[in-house]
Amino acid sequence: MLLVGKKVKTRPHDLKVDGNLKSFYDFKSTLIDGTHFDINELRGKKVLIVNTASKCGYTPQFSELQELQEKMKGKLIVLGFPSNNFNQQELDSNDEITEFCQVNYGVGFQMFAKSDVHVAQLTHKCKELLKSKKEKKANS
Repeated sequence: MLLVGKKVKTRPHDLKVDGNLKSFYDFKSTLIDGTHFDINELRGKKVLIVNTASKCGYTPQFSELQELQEKMKGKLIVLGFPSNNFNQQELDSNDEITEFCQVNYGVGFQMFAKSDVHVAQLTHKCKELLKSKKEKKANS
């Protein structure tokens, strides 16, 4: 899955999306514990980005994502981005989300702060970035 959304509102704990992004690695965000995370640190690694919601029907996939992270250790990094934009299915606070994920599903993969995620803006930007990368590859 790729993190997608309509519009990202800028708050201290939101994924930063703007017109200046030149690659996936330009994204800046905040971890669920409140610390800053520069996705550029993941350059050269395979990354699976998952939009999550603790009260969603797909929530049991947290266990499978954790298993995947463990199985692919060093080859794939799972990043979880909790959001409440889809039918109000996320818990209220980052602390509640952290506890829920760890206690119920043993989540140890990187979780980011709860953020507003909407489809159109981010989908468009991701398509631009992927198209640009594909064009660069074809021209090399």
